[in-house]
Amino acid sequence: MAKSTNWNVFGLAILLGLFSTLGPFTIDMYLPAFPEIAQNMNTTASLVQFSLTACLLGLGVGQLVMGPLSDAYGRRRPLLICMAAYIICSLACAFAPNIGLLILFRFTQGFAASAGIVISRAIARDLYSGHELTKFFSLLLLVGNLGPLAAPIAGSGVLSFTTWIGVFICLSFLGIFLLIMTKWSLKETHPSKDVWFPTSNSNWVITECFCVTANL
Repeated sequence: MAKSTNWNVFGLAILLGLFSTLGPFTIDMYLPAFPEIAQNMNTTASLVQFSLTACLLGLGVGQLVMGPLSDAYGRRRPLLICMAAYIICSLACAFAPNIGLLILFRFTQGFAASAGIVISRAIARDLYSGHELTKFFSLLLLVGNLGPLAAPIAGSGVLSFTTWIGVFICLSFLGIFLLIMTKWSLKETHPSKDVWFPTSNSNWVITECFCVTANL
């Protein structure tokens, strides 16, 4: 029984860690494609770089919003909606006809990705406390810290056989996978409230989001 429980904890840590890596993958995976995007859209390198700034801005703003929303409506509902939005935004980025729309879609993509970062940590806090929470966070961070290392490598690998459009299509597939896992494997850990009011947990999530943004 204890061995089975340990595997369940490890599996949950991997799943929540994947949600945490959504931010780094959204930020870093398309970086090797900057010259190709600039050439394809007939724009400047600075405007392509601004699409990265827009994504970071979306991640930052989204983290401020997602904590209180997940306190009000539960963890699964905002996560399901944001993963669906992430898929749509990733495809919109892939087929953006100009740099202006790419920048806009990158902002919304970052905003949607922020749900994975914030809510994964909120779920961990719902399930564990004290020493157990510390141990679980160590597992969560172990998985999550692989994202910034793997994302540029994965992006270069994708670009070796396709264009920058393929990078965003791959991100949409990542969103589809996380949407399926949220729907079928992730249980609600914080039932929604009829009337929303700020809680200590939402304050903790908002404080945590600044730490996460600083580490991206």
